[in-house]
Amino acid sequence: MNSTILKIDFIDESVEMTATGSRDYIGSARIPLKELMTRGLMEGDVLIKDEHGSNTGKVLVRMTMQNA
Repeated sequence: MNSTILKIDFIDESVEMTATGSRDYIGSARIPLKELMTRGLMEGDVLIKDEHGSNTGKVLVRMTMQNA
């Protein structure tokens, strides 16, 4: 799990895809799960990057792990 990530893709569903050059893909947030596995908690801002590696925003993530 040291190198395992959770990838979340962000898509803008309001974009009209019939127009030339339209893009509905905002980018992806890649969340490393090592901290979640070791501490049981992961919290903080994660950058959203497009397919070229450019920053397109950030998302605040808070995840906790519980035994089922």
